Amino acid sequence: MSVIDVQIGDIAKMNHVSTRRLQQLLKEESTSFREIYNEIKIQVVRKILQTESSSIKELSTKMGYANATALSNFVKKRTGYSPSNLLVQPYK
Repeated sequence: MSVIDVQIGDIAKMNHVSTRRLQQLLKEESTSFREIYNEIKIQVVRKILQTESSSIKELSTKMGYANATALSNFVKKRTGYSPSNLLVQPYK
């Protein structure tokens, strides 16, 4: 299990709207649950890297990835940087 394990239905229920309505509201804001979720995951990776001395392998396990390569690929695709270089680069 990941440190962030949430589904759009969970968020919709917490806000007393249907999943479909939440998707519509996000679309009206030109975003999606997946975009917001991925941004939060990047912020969590940054925070863990700042506050813990976890290896990328340990971090990938905490984040729910199968291995360090999968996490590294996710971070690089979203930010343009590897996890090890994420903290020394300006936030995109």
